[in-house]
Amino acid sequence: MHIAFHHVDIQLRTLAPFCTMLGDFGFHTVTHDASEAWLRTPNAYLHLVQSDILPAPQHDFTCAGISHLCIQTADMRQALTILHRHGAQPLSDPVNLGTGHWYLYARTPGGDIIEIEGVPYAPPTEPSPWLAHVALVSGDVVRLADFYQQLTGTTRRGGHPIGPNPRFDEVLQQPAARMIPIWLVGLNVTIELWQFLNPTTQQTTTAAYGYRALAMTVDDVTDWCAQAVRLGAQCHTQTDTHALLSDPDGNVLQITHTDAALPPLHTCPDLAVIARINALWRPFDATISWESTL
Repeated sequence: MHIAFHHVDIQLRTLAPFCTMLGDFGFHTVTHDASEAWLRTPNAYLHLVQSDILPAPQHDFTCAGISHLCIQTADMRQALTILHRHGAQPLSDPVNLGTGHWYLYARTPGGDIIEIEGVPYAPPTEPSPWLAHVALVSGDVVRLADFYQQLTGTTRRGGHPIGPNPRFDEVLQQPAARMIPIWLVGLNVTIELWQFLNPTTQQTTTAAYGYRALAMTVDDVTDWCAQAVRLGAQCHTQTDTHALLSDPDGNVLQITHTDAALPPLHTCPDLAVIARINALWRPFDATISWESTL
């Protein structure tokens, strides 16, 4: 079965500031009206929905749920400039974790977390930043990783506790942080999963704002839903072309037949960008600090 990542649903109090910031990252606005906007990245979509009923809470990205999205770019300095220009607050300077990337979390004016990864080995000819991954946090990361890996046929990496490490603490702004990360690689957007051991991942009620749902396209909705339910999902509605489910943690999943997905995924210009960039990976000196590059 062919499976692809289509979009992330994000609820915001106001659309324009976030749309403008993402536009500066090179993401193209496909449609934009008073209540919603669709933005096209090189390899997937973002669906922004305006909801001004309640004040937006500040999102704690160590709590269970859809935690954040990550943008990768070859130009970390430009990314910092864009964040500052639009009022996003980096939690730290970019940090070298010894993996070949620079890491930075920032809090958007709406209170949600966005991650930026600097990829110095990416060719300077890369036309735009791209959507690297969407992260979920779980109190049982192995169970959730099993669910998504079996449904997507992706390759699994990680799965071992990491930390404490002062560099992790700096990125997360959490003292003595310990966590278990798992990456599911092979789709057009990577699925990243975390379980925090310190501070311990807490289950929370679904917030009114922020990252609300993951959306995928499949070529057989009925078969995919049946398999998802066998693996622990709950199916709320289903037709031949669309389905709405909750994964074993209660995160919302929107499923659409490949031929019925709008905007069509094939209009994204670079669905293979992650695989292509990953193939170019190389480390850089693990002792280099951001300050030394200025």
